[in-house]
Amino acid sequence: MVEKTMKRWVDGLIEKSSPVCCIVCEQPRHEGISVLDEFICDDCERSIVRTPVEDKKYSFFVTQLSRIWLNWQGSAPGT
Repeated sequence: MVEKTMKRWVDGLIEKSSPVCCIVCEQPRHEGISVLDEFICDDCERSIVRTPVEDKKYSFFVTQLSRIWLNWQGSAPGT
């Protein structure tokens, strides 16, 4: 169980008492979402949702988000 001082759910978002490194921008942030135990800050989440496939940033987001899957696979039992 996670202590209340470490994480708090606010309208589906996570608010952390100390900054956590965002898996996309790699900057320490306090608010965002958690996907498979990886943190995505609010700013990156908004950018990801609003970025069209044709935008140059789209491939960057795909690369960064693929790290979530790779990290999850590496932590799965039997790997």
